[in-house]
Amino acid sequence: MCGLAGFVGSDPESQHALVMRMAEVLRHRGPDFQMARQHPMASVGFNRLAINGLSPAGNPPFEHDGVFVYCNGEIYNHVELKKKFQLEDSCRSGCDIEVIPHLYRKLGWRFLELLNGMFTLVLIDERHQSVHLVTDRLGKKPIYLKRTSEGLFFASELKSFLLNFDCTIDRKHLNDGFFLGFQPYPLTNVEGIEKLAPGMRIEISPTGVSRHSWYVLRP
Repeated sequence: MCGLAGFVGSDPESQHALVMRMAEVLRHRGPDFQMARQHPMASVGFNRLAINGLSPAGNPPFEHDGVFVYCNGEIYNHVELKKKFQLEDSCRSGCDIEVIPHLYRKLGWRFLELLNGMFTLVLIDERHQSVHLVTDRLGKKPIYLKRTSEGLFFASELKSFLLNFDCTIDRKHLNDGFFLGFQPYPLTNVEGIEKLAPGMRIEISPTGVSRHSWYVLRP
């Protein structure tokens, strides 16, 4: 269980201090390593719970050819993927997430279909000036989103928003949650904040924001 918080927009430097405060709220999710980094289109804060690759070499972000990856989750078949695509010499940290930027450069977004695991990914492709937020097939690792006039904020827990923004409880959807026993995607109990649905990828680039469904759970 790691913790992600961040901002995507045209001026990430102006929001970096806020991202650091949002990430600090999630420190309990990752006691082994804390960091915050600015990219041309994004500011990302991360709290790591080390499970695979326990050395500092496993600390995020993982970078390859202008691709940076942060991940809350675990890729169970990373050893098999490393062998299949001959990444042993490129991936030496022992961390499961290290294979992702290499697979992305080799296969494009088709690589998601090969992953066996639970995850929320933040993938930053600086060559193409794009930022991507990706959820796994079942949404095991949630990510919450808040749009503002400055850009898009995201975090692993609602608490990051509640303690850093002026938030209002959405009483209508709160009542629906009591009735159903859960909140259907993309609803949350807070106005203006959504939960990204499973099997989704959001792309933010200079041309705008687009959503892509990379996996659909069928009965």
